[in-house]
Amino acid sequence: MKTGILLLILFLVNFYSNAQVTVVASESVDSLLIKAADRNAKLTTISGYRIQVFSSSERSKASEVKSKLLSLYPDAEVTFMYQAPHFKVRVGNYRNRIDCEHMFRELLEEFPQSFIVPDKVDLPAY
Repeated sequence: MKTGILLLILFLVNFYSNAQVTVVASESVDSLLIKAADRNAKLTTISGYRIQVFSSSERSKASEVKSKLLSLYPDAEVTFMYQAPHFKVRVGNYRNRIDCEHMFRELLEEFPQSFIVPDKVDLPAY
């Protein structure tokens, strides 16, 4: 019974009040928010995951793997990179590891040496 009365009172107070909240902030806070928004607008990559399907010091072998990968998965986002002394072939732009798992399991059949790696990935286009 007390709970019902309390809820009724809260409802009536809320219903009959026209409360407004005003936020007062200094100019320095506003300028910091603008700077943070500008910095974020310039970002092109975020931390995420890719699947590394191949790594070798031989560029030609890495190119063959990339071609094979693109023929099997034409819509895949394939990254060909060089990190001394290896050429690496990676797939995907996944924001979290769970999203990466489905493609990873599919790739294991054709590329059993594949594994998931943390990487900087491209921001999705909106």
